[in-house]
Amino acid sequence: MRPRHLLLTFLVVLAAAPLAHAQYKWRDANGRMVYSDMPPPASVRPSDVLATPARSPLANAPSGSGEPAKSSASTGSSTPAASGDASNESIRKAALSPADKELEFRKRRQERLDAEAKQMKAEANARTQQAQCAEARNGLRSLERGMPVSMVNERGEPQLLDESQRKSRIDALRQSLQDSCRNAQSASAS
Repeated sequence: MRPRHLLLTFLVVLAAAPLAHAQYKWRDANGRMVYSDMPPPASVRPSDVLATPARSPLANAPSGSGEPAKSSASTGSSTPAASGDASNESIRKAALSPADKELEFRKRRQERLDAEAKQMKAEANARTQQAQCAEARNGLRSLERGMPVSMVNERGEPQLLDESQRKSRIDALRQSLQDSCRNAQSASAS
């Protein structure tokens, strides 16, 4: 190999060396030193992170976020006090290490997921309650119209309701509709 090619190969390897070595250094829960080119997991306290990579344009966004870094101009505040708060926030975010940015990103993502799960659970509960109320209304209509209704007795046999059982069942359904279904209607309206 020519000396010129050898020198060129050496310079390429030398230029790539900083990119190839581990850039993050932290202590894990057992006190062992961990070296990695990936940010530490969210369970690692920021005080346990001992070294982070040098600042680069790519270090501004948390790794794996899939979201572009937001500029401070996108805050959209028009009042002087709010714009001062926004600039202080952007200065604080710029001063954070990449590991801290990753922790903040993970925290925001978990909060968003928790809020979405809570909303989905509330919507599912509302749908279930509406279905139960509709079923109770249909049952009440059937009882009030005098249609023959049978219930299964303790032996597992169908048994027609007599008038006293029908009246007590009607009263129970009316009370249930009054208590739970009006609450469901007012909750779904708001």
